[in-house]
Amino acid sequence: MKRILITILILLAACAACSAEEKTADVTLFGAVPDGKTDCTAAFRKALTFSRENRVPVYVPGGQYRLTDTLTLKDQSLKGGEPGAWNADSAPMARLLIDHEQGPGLHMKGGSSLYGIALMYDEKKRDTRFPPAILLDGV
Repeated sequence: MKRILITILILLAACAACSAEEKTADVTLFGAVPDGKTDCTAAFRKALTFSRENRVPVYVPGGQYRLTDTLTLKDQSLKGGEPGAWNADSAPMARLLIDHEQGPGLHMKGGSSLYGIALMYDEKKRDTRFPPAILLDGV
């Protein structure tokens, strides 16, 4: 009986550890507004700095975030809430609206990852040649 009780306690502790909420740097807590109009570049940079210093991923809740300059990641992750297949299922994904034409939207250096986030350019500027949405750099 004692052995069964100990086994149950170990399993419960393991389940609690598995379900513990992952710590993240939520961009909205750093001032990002998911309305597609507000420039969220500074808020993302603050979240990325916090992420780098605390070794936690950056969380990007659903919505549209306007960026006016390149964001650089190194050994970091940008995580959206809901993944979707490009392009038909992109509706649930957080969207980064790249609103600049100098450099990529994201410069991802070694150890960086992206999950559940769509990168979009202004569809009204069809004649414009945009830089790559993501520049991968390093191993």
